[in-house]
Amino acid sequence: MTSSASWSLPRRIGFRFVIIVAALQIFPFPFGLIPKAGWLETALEKPLTWTTQRFAGTLGLPPLSEEFTGSGDRLIDYVQLLLIVVLAAVGTILWSALDRRRRSYGSLATAAWVVLRYYVAWAMLSYGMSKVMKSQFYDLAPGVLHQRLGETPPMKLLWAFMGYSLPYTVFAGLAETVGGMLLLWRRTVTLGAVLVIAVMTNVVMLNFCYDVPVKLYSTRLLVMTIVIALPGARRLIGAVLGRAVAEVPPRPRSSRRRERARMSQSC
Repeated sequence: MTSSASWSLPRRIGFRFVIIVAALQIFPFPFGLIPKAGWLETALEKPLTWTTQRFAGTLGLPPLSEEFTGSGDRLIDYVQLLLIVVLAAVGTILWSALDRRRRSYGSLATAAWVVLRYYVAWAMLSYGMSKVMKSQFYDLAPGVLHQRLGETPPMKLLWAFMGYSLPYTVFAGLAETVGGMLLLWRRTVTLGAVLVIAVMTNVVMLNFCYDVPVKLYSTRLLVMTIVIALPGARRLIGAVLGRAVAEVPPRPRSSRRRERARMSQSC
């Protein structure tokens, strides 16, 4: 995925910053996927939550509510995002000072790319299957059908729109599910990323325009998917323009020395 050639200084600094932001954003994934390990996920989240409360105090804010309301756009979520940016900036400075001789991060970039793929794939499969199984959008009750349009809150109007048509809801769910599945395989990851970018761009616009309180989370998934698509962007653009595109090189299975030996034996 990533060349081992020397990176430019801005690229190295940018990579350090992005990797810290991404790590703090998705942690403690994947511990939450372990059956009966919800307590572990909660325990791992506490240090960042505690630090967020202390950071809010330094900003002159009162103690922030940590109550789960189903919203991902609470004040504590925005303060935590600001904290993550600050921590990433400080971490980048320290990392750059301590590791200034390193010229590239090929292996770390590849590992981070794989983690992002599985994180976004898990989110897409979760949301997609909830639509296909008709558990995210409810059937329209008589009270909803008789409510005046002008009295309907934006989010409730969107839920009514989605809940009205089962075929469209299933179609939207299948688009998310297929996109998530394509992210799981290296040879289909670019196609999956393009599909998820299209899907999540629409989702982000709906969340902002209909005031759905998952704006931060959906935007984060969209940005992560764009990052996933970047390594294959040049090949994809070349293919669209009708240019010759090189075949995706096989993924190394072991060390470079063993790979060279294996390739020489197969020739």
